[in-house]
Amino acid sequence: MSEIAPSTLCIKNLAKRYGKRWVVQDVSFKLNNAEIVGLLGPNGAGKTTFIKCLLQLIPHTRGNARLLGRDVTREGRETRKRVGYAPEQDCHLPGMVGCEYVTYCAQLNGLPFEDARQRAHEMRDCVGLGEERYRAGDTYSTGMRQRVKLAQAIVHDPDLVFLDEPTNGLDPAGREQILELIHNLCKDHCMTVMLSSHLLHDVDRICDQII
Repeated sequence: MSEIAPSTLCIKNLAKRYGKRWVVQDVSFKLNNAEIVGLLGPNGAGKTTFIKCLLQLIPHTRGNARLLGRDVTREGRETRKRVGYAPEQDCHLPGMVGCEYVTYCAQLNGLPFEDARQRAHEMRDCVGLGEERYRAGDTYSTGMRQRVKLAQAIVHDPDLVFLDEPTNGLDPAGREQILELIHNLCKDHCMTVMLSSHLLHDVDRICDQII
């Protein structure tokens, strides 16, 4: 009998408290490989806090979480090697050319320089930045900044990607382009994606399930 593969995400009663205030309370769900899950809620609902707990950027208060078959509390560092993360806030480094920044992120994830540079160019093409790769990140429009955040999140070919408000600040056409890119990551490259958003249309458009 073949062994059943573990869920990409398995969360049970995860909760986070600051002082007396619960900002995430008893979240439970499972997410299988090559799916897109929408983490839906208004601004301030605790979506970013929840993602940071899963990545162990901040500790959760109670509950259990397993990413890619590993317990996040005991094996968070190993888990993060196989995870990509695009935060809501801009994360480029001032004065750095876009392609250099994505190359640097690939190196941080363990790729040798030549491989990192090649992957950076491939990812910039993948997210549709083209020749804009040679511009300083400081000069990027909102749409370009969202694309470079996506590029750095996937440059090391992760199994699981967290995208926090990836369509923030975009016009309708820009939102559709980013959502199509995210859909292709899952369906063409077999990445599992958690998409955090306060926009029902965005998550309803491409997600397999909604939390």
